[in-house]
Amino acid sequence: MPDVVTKAEFPGGMEAFRKEFMTMVYGYVDVTAYAVNGPFSFIITIDEKGKMSELVIYPKVKNDEEFVQDMTFAMKKWKPATIDGKPISSNINFTNFTTDHADHGD
Repeated sequence: MPDVVTKAEFPGGMEAFRKEFMTMVYGYVDVTAYAVNGPFSFIITIDEKGKMSELVIYPKVKNDEEFVQDMTFAMKKWKPATIDGKPISSNINFTNFTTDHADHGD
C-alpha cells in the first residue's frame, strides 16, 4: 500500500501566507534600494514541529540575513507535512514574487 503524504499547511491557506509573507518583505527589504528586475524565489523549510526552520532567497538582497532571521522567528506555525500521519520536515518553493517597485532608471 502506498504511503499517505500530506503537504505542510499554513493557517488560513496559501493566500493568508502570501499576505503575511509580503507584509514581512515590505517591512524588512528596502524595495527602493533594491529594484527587482525579475522575480524573487524563496525556498522555505517547515520542520516536523511546524516551524519555519530555514528560508533561502534568490536573488540575494541587502539585509536578507536580518529578514531571514526575523521571518523564521515571527512567522506563524504551520501544520507540518506528514507521511502516514507522522510529521516530517518539508520544503516549499515559491517563485515569481515581485515587488511593486520598478527601476525606471531615475
